[in-house]
Amino acid sequence: MSRLPVGTVLNDRYELDSPLGQGGTGTTYRAHDRQSQQTVAIKILTLSGTTDWKILDLFEREARILATLQHLGIPHYRDYFQTETSSDCYFCLVRDLVEGQPLDQLVEQGARLSEEEVVVIAAQVLEILVYLQSLYPPLIHRDIKPQNLIRQTDGQLQLIDFGSVQAIARETLLGSNTFVGTLGYMPPEQLQGQSSPQSDLYAVGATLVFLLTGRSPDQLQRQRLRIDFRPYAKISDRLATWLDQLLAPLPEERFGSAAIALQALKVLNRPSFSPSAIASSSSDTVLSLRKPAGSKVELTRSPQRLRLRIPPQGLRLSLLGLAGFALFWNVLLVFFTATFAVSAPLFLLFLLPFWYVGIMLMAPLCLALFGQSILEIGRDRFQLHMTALGISKTLRGQTDDINAVEVAHSGIRINDVPLYTCVLQVGINRHQFGFMLTTIEQDWIAAELQQFLQQLV
Repeated sequence: MSRLPVGTVLNDRYELDSPLGQGGTGTTYRAHDRQSQQTVAIKILTLSGTTDWKILDLFEREARILATLQHLGIPHYRDYFQTETSSDCYFCLVRDLVEGQPLDQLVEQGARLSEEEVVVIAAQVLEILVYLQSLYPPLIHRDIKPQNLIRQTDGQLQLIDFGSVQAIARETLLGSNTFVGTLGYMPPEQLQGQSSPQSDLYAVGATLVFLLTGRSPDQLQRQRLRIDFRPYAKISDRLATWLDQLLAPLPEERFGSAAIALQALKVLNRPSFSPSAIASSSSDTVLSLRKPAGSKVELTRSPQRLRLRIPPQGLRLSLLGLAGFALFWNVLLVFFTATFAVSAPLFLLFLLPFWYVGIMLMAPLCLALFGQSILEIGRDRFQLHMTALGISKTLRGQTDDINAVEVAHSGIRINDVPLYTCVLQVGINRHQFGFMLTTIEQDWIAAELQQFLQQLV
């Protein structure tokens, strides 16, 4: 798109200064806010410069997402508006201006970061991802790269450009697709139209490789689809081992979440560190995490016994839309059922699939409001008891038969967003629990259970 001239005033408030950069979903300018008398960043997408309506959809999604985020490593959202002239239509997103230098410019200017500096950067980026993945539903940035990480003068990082962000699922309800991301930093599954929280972890790893080697990841050779960075990076074996897991070609071979990756990074500085401790810390990690702040989950453990109670989580804000739609759907079904029950009883057979959909819509709401799970594990036996609305289910078995505890896709989607769950793998059977928890709570539970089971051995 053509750049707007300096001095252009938009919405009778924002006076454009110099352009800061151009991306796939618009051009960002430095601007003066005449109302607050502050300097801001304003991202502009013109209708004339948009050849694909999906770009506009991504732009509006970025505005909606930024308006909900509150983190020191993410620029503060200020405003979103649309304005028109006789020749064009402008969509504008205003956020705080981040003063600093993108990491790619830092490296291109000759800076070579030490291992200690890269570890600090890695920890900051992962802390941002821990926040994004703790939301419900979890958010995936999908375009983490050096250009989108701004290093401020005090050394703090800011993650920008949320034009590719999504709530887990990339496909819309209509089945349309939008290719986003940057070659070299995208994991293999994202090239195939799939993404998960582990996709962002791969991008973090690729970014760190660039900082350590000064080379774009797509310029490096690969061994079995894995980026071979070791000949070009002068780092310790322990950090290289940790990076290898971030860059695993398959999502399930990477760390289970940003929280687990961050915890594993902290292990690097422990005197008792061994490479095998990192290599084994995937989705079935045995690292112990602190209980997430604000969690209602109750977990008590002794050397011989563990008890986990997951109480009703309540109706989260993210479920309000589903609740409204489910209520409308089922009220409509009740009306049609009552109307045709006498006059056209055969018509009720036609309504059966719609009643099934109605029940499936209500299921996650019932779990959130009334569902409770209690897991008790002893040295010899375990019991998982789940109940909701007077309906209960109890599973019992031998503790020795528990193979693993992990966080996995439940096979259920809400608003086209995959629902993740804790999974207790017992022999060939997989028992799911903790559907309505945040992923950071699920990761914590999986880590605690794995550690307890390992100490029983």
